[in-house]
Amino acid sequence: MGDDCKKNARRAIRLCSALLPVSYRCGGESEARRKPGLAEAEFLAHGSNIDYGYPFNAHHGDSNRNIFSAGPCDRLFYAPDESLWNIQVGGASVAPGAERPPMVQAALSSLFAGTYQMLAAQEIASTDSAQFLRTLLPGGTTDWQASFFNTSDTTDNGFWYRTGITLRDSFPLFVTNQMDSAGRIIADPSRAVNPPQVAQFEVEDFDFTLITVHLTFAAGDTSQSVRELRGILDYLDWYFSQSDHDPDVIVCGDFNTPSALSGQTGKGGITLDSVFDQDPRFQTGERRFVVTVHEPTSRGLAATGGLPVSNYDHCVLSANTLKAFVQARRVSTDILTDNPDDPELRLTSDHFPIVAFFRTRGEGIALDRKTRIRPE
Repeated sequence: MGDDCKKNARRAIRLCSALLPVSYRCGGESEARRKPGLAEAEFLAHGSNIDYGYPFNAHHGDSNRNIFSAGPCDRLFYAPDESLWNIQVGGASVAPGAERPPMVQAALSSLFAGTYQMLAAQEIASTDSAQFLRTLLPGGTTDWQASFFNTSDTTDNGFWYRTGITLRDSFPLFVTNQMDSAGRIIADPSRAVNPPQVAQFEVEDFDFTLITVHLTFAAGDTSQSVRELRGILDYLDWYFSQSDHDPDVIVCGDFNTPSALSGQTGKGGITLDSVFDQDPRFQTGERRFVVTVHEPTSRGLAATGGLPVSNYDHCVLSANTLKAFVQARRVSTDILTDNPDDPELRLTSDHFPIVAFFRTRGEGIALDRKTRIRPE
């Protein structure tokens, strides 16, 4: 392997979020039958409605609601940051003969089973790669559209969505209003190494604002991940202050920060929950957030089997979103490891996907029709 190939092998594609409406059993692939983790089991047992007038333990909810009420649900799928591949020769590489796209396509086919409606992907190198990713999804370009902003970061985020999903608006956070000589939006790395993307979607009777993130790893310095997260919280502070905001907010991605219930901590003892708990702007009413997914999601090296290691990937939900929320968890590891090239030759991804389930119809689910997501 040449030096360039070795360098490229240390970078990665990132497959991120997806939504799928299914019959309430939410079956279709092996991961759907896994035993949920602690917090997910608590949601299943106790429901997730809350009294907006008082502080609450977001991990537990209360016993006043049966979350298995009738009606279809949506699945929000997130596959985390691939920091070990260069995306240009990785999962969405447009280079002839690239090895990883078939591996990524196999994983997408297994996860999506032809029914997912939305994908948010990260570490996409270019507009060409973004369009190529459409061809890797079940149904290809006939069934999938893309919302993608090509920035100078070269590891951009984007949204891919099927007919039946309405994308109302989307934009990248933490970029400048300038373009480089290649026509790309110039990112602001002082605020985020990988610009998050904000979007608003409508799925049947459920509309929501979704932010996909890939916080910096910074060689394990969790304080740098938190610095970027606080920039996102500044945006959310503005967002919730607008009279025409949708109260259903999902922040999903690779936070490079463990949850409190995972039993792990970042450098200095930091957990994702502690960042929200210590911010006075997000303590009451619809501004409260719950952190979900507490299993390890990042993977060890291929040479050691690519086993789960660190709890970095989460769906963080606003209080109002809990009326639609069913559960969230990491998928079965064999979704990736069953590929004969993973981990024998390389990792399909250096993180395992996570999934979350949401109701899109039924009691308590109604369109908010509040559409503002962009600052002036």
